[in-house]
Amino acid sequence: MVAKTKKKQPLFAIITLTVLIIYMISLVIPLIWGIYTSLLSNVEYGMIPNPSLTFETYMTAFDVFSVPISELDGSTREVFYEEMMLNSVIYSLGCALCQTSVLCITAYSTSRFNFKFDKVIYTIVIITMILPIVGSLPSEIAVADFFNLRNKIWGMFIMKSHFLGMYYLVFNAMFRSVPKDFDEAAYIDGAGNFTIFFKIIFPITVGTFVTIALINFISFWNDYTTPLIYMPNIPTVAYGLYGFVQESTTADKVGTPIKLAACMLVFIPNFIIFLVFRNKLIGNISMGGLKE
Repeated sequence: MVAKTKKKQPLFAIITLTVLIIYMISLVIPLIWGIYTSLLSNVEYGMIPNPSLTFETYMTAFDVFSVPISELDGSTREVFYEEMMLNSVIYSLGCALCQTSVLCITAYSTSRFNFKFDKVIYTIVIITMILPIVGSLPSEIAVADFFNLRNKIWGMFIMKSHFLGMYYLVFNAMFRSVPKDFDEAAYIDGAGNFTIFFKIIFPITVGTFVTIALINFISFWNDYTTPLIYMPNIPTVAYGLYGFVQESTTADKVGTPIKLAACMLVFIPNFIIFLVFRNKLIGNISMGGLKE
């Protein structure tokens, strides 16, 4: 029986490695094709053989990358890449910090203190992860309208400040792994709960906090549906790219190279963030989870 198990392990490893390599290739090939095509002109796109590569497509995409929005007074204006980039930075950074902070504080409270509703909060998180969210959008829009949160970036900060999701479980497990001896020693020295959290517990777990905040930032950066629904007058680059690709009709916008160049303009900031923080992201992620 042991001999059979040993024979199966190498075969399973080979199959797993093969599947992962095929999956990696399926991700890399479209990216390479997109970068290559974005360096072609609309005229040379599809030419065989040896079309010339140029960065002029990026300059053109930068100039024409825009999305029309309707103002509250009924007028229409074009929002260009620079304004969308600023909106994206504010939206992604604010939402990431607000959501990660609420997750961290809620998980700390439910994992380090015993009160009546700690298990209720944990159960709510599990249930919301299991139940499908289809059908909740109309009620969310109604609530956002009632509290006047739509078309306001700070309104998105409030809406994203919740404790639901997988990262609550990550924070909860992380805080439970920290010995409570630290808390008891601090209590003896006269420290309060806030002092213990900010000066003892949080510095121990700050690496995980930063990693989750970075992952949330990238997620919000790529999110176009939320700004499209809740911030139609404050477009981000993801929202603008969706509108640019779907609704481009003028002659200078038509063409696959221009659209892919616009995609690369949205992709480049994410890529730079990954290069800068790759050690933090990769170092704190192991086997699909987070580690300290």
